[in-house]
Amino acid sequence: MQLRAPLITVLFLLFATAFSLHAAGQNTPELQEAPKRKGHPDRITQPLTSNTEAAQLLKQAIQDDQAGNFVQAIKEYRYIAKNYIFAHEAPEAQSLLAALYKRKGDLRRSFDALQVLITRYPETKKFDKSIANQIDIANFYLEKKGSFFTNLLMSNFETAQHMYEKILASAPFGRYAPLVQFNLGLAYERQGRVQDAVQAYQTLIDKYPNSSVVNNAQYQIGYVHMRVGLGKNSQDLSALSNAQDQFQDYMLQHPDSEHNIQAQKNLTSIGEKESINIYNIARFYDHDRNYKAAYIYYNDVIRRQPASPEAALAKTRVEAIRGTVGDDALRAGPEKAETGKMAAKRRRLKAQVETQALSDYAGPQKQDIIPDELPVAKPQMRTGERNIQPLSPLEPSLPRP
Repeated sequence: MQLRAPLITVLFLLFATAFSLHAAGQNTPELQEAPKRKGHPDRITQPLTSNTEAAQLLKQAIQDDQAGNFVQAIKEYRYIAKNYIFAHEAPEAQSLLAALYKRKGDLRRSFDALQVLITRYPETKKFDKSIANQIDIANFYLEKKGSFFTNLLMSNFETAQHMYEKILASAPFGRYAPLVQFNLGLAYERQGRVQDAVQAYQTLIDKYPNSSVVNNAQYQIGYVHMRVGLGKNSQDLSALSNAQDQFQDYMLQHPDSEHNIQAQKNLTSIGEKESINIYNIARFYDHDRNYKAAYIYYNDVIRRQPASPEAALAKTRVEAIRGTVGDDALRAGPEKAETGKMAAKRRRLKAQVETQALSDYAGPQKQDIIPDELPVAKPQMRTGERNIQPLSPLEPSLPRP
């Protein structure tokens, strides 16, 4: 019992000493995280000045960075950026912080650090370079599909989308703005957000008409519509029609484009798919015994793609339908020709209406007259985008800064 008390005392003193040394190390100015200040400016508009202390701290941070002491260097870069925001060394520290995060593979933090730099110091000489680095990071996520676990909260395509949107908000008319707008459309496409993708490409065309990326955006609009129309189980004829118009306009406006060969192949694929869709619609009406509608669509297949297999099948069914119901039932206009009896009845009803309309008429109250013939309702096409699948990787190569 007498030896136990001194031993406990010695252990307590050793623990207290170690704790004091650890706390002293943590309280070193260059290691301590700067507290957040109220009213901290988000954008520096006044000229920056030199600061001796900031210069010394930056020199030490660079030495730690080069020596591989990354944890220490990160703390020092952050300390300078937060506590010497009006010094020349602050944007340099922020830029080096972003570069260090990127070397460590922490791309999200690198992007955020660059975002702070271009937002707080828009006049920095590294503005365009920082934007280019952000584009590289966003492109990395755009080109990386991601795993099931990484996509639980947000997919890589969504991450890329948000990054492009931040870049455009920071530099809407910057050097790389058209390229970023184009890549934003790609990010929407790879999420299956067709309308948003088309709108992004159209925004590029309207907002940056003189950009070299405009022709890529025009082609891509046609490609998006084509992918919708060629999707599995899709019968969206409007999408194929839009794609066809877009590719034809593209080839007229850019006769020397490298995409023209592919555009012509796309037009062939669209024509084949279009004939299949129309033929399927004709079969639907044929099965429903709406022979007049089926006859119209079969003839449309023959007119659009006369050399296709569907056209040969359509010709056979056209002849069979004509033999079944006759030409009178298939002609345009009323379903049945007006007989003499129906014409006489129509004349009597007309005379009755005209007589009852006289001011001195005192006969029975006028009754509502229902016409014998109503306009033929147009056949309803079964269209829709319920089965659109996510879009596959796109043909044009990804533009880079």
